[in-house]
Amino acid sequence: MGERGTRAWWRAFDVAFAPVMRRRLHVRLSEPLPDVAPGPIVLVANHVSWWDGFLLRAVQRALRPHGALHSIALERELERHPFLRRIGGIGIDAASPSSILHTLRAIERLLSDEPVLGYFPQGRIAPSHARPLAFHRGIDLVLRALGPATVIPVALHIEPLARFAPTAFVALGEPLESTVVDHAFLERCVTRLLDDVLAFTAAHGEDADRMWSGFRASIVAPEAGTFTRPRLVC
Repeated sequence: MGERGTRAWWRAFDVAFAPVMRRRLHVRLSEPLPDVAPGPIVLVANHVSWWDGFLLRAVQRALRPHGALHSIALERELERHPFLRRIGGIGIDAASPSSILHTLRAIERLLSDEPVLGYFPQGRIAPSHARPLAFHRGIDLVLRALGPATVIPVALHIEPLARFAPTAFVALGEPLESTVVDHAFLERCVTRLLDDVLAFTAAHGEDADRMWSGFRASIVAPEAGTFTRPRLVC
């Protein structure tokens, strides 16, 4: 399916699903949003819940509202839930070299549309406090297939707090150049962000949702206008 078709499916899905999601989950993105360079964006996140793909959709809509989100997902999950392929799911079977090659070619075909790509390098759901996050090397292949791209570390954490619907805290790291990062570096970045989110929710308790606008990650930002490694190594 082309990018135009994926965008149309996402728009229809948003209309049908967004009201349901708002009743089930309260989403809070960290602010200010990072400035991103033109070209592909890769959102690299920990995998904490079934909701995670839709949380990255919220990030994509905030950063590049007229685009569509494409997510790398296990082929067996796309077979179980075919609609995920309609909204940009790209299947992969890490045990199959031909599947990996097919995935990389699918990613390369998206390049002309400046895609936003979501990736969960853990490959499975785990609590946000689990350490190590154990990112797999597959993200390195994806970044090589994309070429120059902006990579944004994303930390996802969900807390029940005092609402009927739990709150999803989504912390965005500073933009990084795809050519200077790998799975180990990105794991350190996401771990650092998660540690900051967990410390924030522990400090504020049931007021964490109300106080979230004051959240600040401890990772030092790159120089303004550049897209390189942070001065403080994650």
